[in-house]
Amino acid sequence: MTSKDPGAIQLAPPRGTTDYSPESMAALARTIAALEGVLDRAGYPAVRTPMFERFGLLAMRAGDAIRHSMFTFTSERVEYALRPEMTTPVGRMVASGELGGPPPRRVRYAAPCFRYERPGSRRQREFTQVGAELFDAPAPWGDVEMIALASECAHAVDGDRIRLRIGNIGVFGSLLADLDSEARAVAGNLLNDALTVEARCAGLETTEAVDDGLSGWLRDLGASVFRLQQRVGPPESGPLELPPEYTVDAVKRLAKELPQASRDATRRGLVSLAGLPEETAGKLVEGTQVGGAVEDVVARGRELLGDAAAPALESLQEVCSLAAEVGVTGLEASLGVARGLEFYTGTVLAIVVPDAPGVPVLGGGGRYDNLIEDLGGPATPACGFALEAEQIVAVVGEKECLPQLTRLMILPESPDARVRAVALSAALRRAGLAACVPQEVAPDAGAVGSIGVPAQGSFTLMRGAETCEAPDVETLVNLLRPVQDEETCQ
Repeated sequence: MTSKDPGAIQLAPPRGTTDYSPESMAALARTIAALEGVLDRAGYPAVRTPMFERFGLLAMRAGDAIRHSMFTFTSERVEYALRPEMTTPVGRMVASGELGGPPPRRVRYAAPCFRYERPGSRRQREFTQVGAELFDAPAPWGDVEMIALASECAHAVDGDRIRLRIGNIGVFGSLLADLDSEARAVAGNLLNDALTVEARCAGLETTEAVDDGLSGWLRDLGASVFRLQQRVGPPESGPLELPPEYTVDAVKRLAKELPQASRDATRRGLVSLAGLPEETAGKLVEGTQVGGAVEDVVARGRELLGDAAAPALESLQEVCSLAAEVGVTGLEASLGVARGLEFYTGTVLAIVVPDAPGVPVLGGGGRYDNLIEDLGGPATPACGFALEAEQIVAVVGEKECLPQLTRLMILPESPDARVRAVALSAALRRAGLAACVPQEVAPDAGAVGSIGVPAQGSFTLMRGAETCEAPDVETLVNLLRPVQDEETCQ
């Protein structure tokens, strides 16, 4: 017998996921539509791939962070994984010859992805990636097109707060060139973790209130630094002390102490775990903090890293300069954009909100010229980027001028008018207007108006205190289309 105890059934969604009400789903859908609209108008047709792929394919070029975060399952003795990102599945389509056509080839997608995010990370384990991939377009112009499109997407949802940080994977990669693949992976993970700490702690010195979310991910961040100290040995001043309670004062203290503890542990980890010389490790850690105007970043990079990084720094300067020439504004250069050391081959970008606590990353991308060949296809230059729609809504909210479809309310005046009202709503939708399936309720505040439908005779269009009669559907459409076009934010 089924228990009637409400506690016997867990009604909350799985950890790291969320339910979307009609209102929140509408905001998410409008954000996705705004991003897709930019890519569609730029000539990027949509593609779709399976929600799961063979684990080996997804893991082939993924870094440890993504490999260890996949949701996997076995069916018919084959190990599969829910896709954690969209670039590799799209790359499979290119390598298999499914995406033909003259170069350059461009595609876009808006698809759910799945990744195990640690509790307290403030990130969802199910999220929607909206992105674009560009094939057969070598640097620098392929990179510039990618950056320009990412900038357009940022402006479509909130251009005032979102910034693009541009780097080049070769800046740090040049100092890791002599390491074997395993040591490079270790160094890459250490640097990525250090960059996360730097970004997460930015701005926390001005914290005025602490909620459960902030204390949760800060506790997790502190624990990760503490664990690294345990691996490489605590500094002379002793191991990091985590507070028993995350008050405002405790958060402000950690905002200063965590980055320093992370830098020290990362430097020692690069030496003891990855086998780098002390001097090189110190330069890499110092490089994670270099960012700003491209001229200043390149100059500091040359001073800090020497001739080995010169080609990557020159490429960074060229790409940023060309992007500015084509009209991209608000770019920041950074030596610390070192994401995906095992995947990317040149330009990398991070899409961030600098004025939000923890500097949330809304998306990113870069150049990945080796992927298609690694998947068995021909050598193919490639680059792309993606944003997480849920992160955008959670961090920057919904831009006021995203398209919002205002709806007509169709109100049958009697039971006999029901069939006519249903037919009218369908006819209005075929004409490109937003008309609700008839229901006997008053119009809501967001409606363009309501239409009274009698069993016979003229329709009555009501807009606020104004009313007018329309003898047929054609007349109604002519009355309504200019109003709906005016009231729908383009």
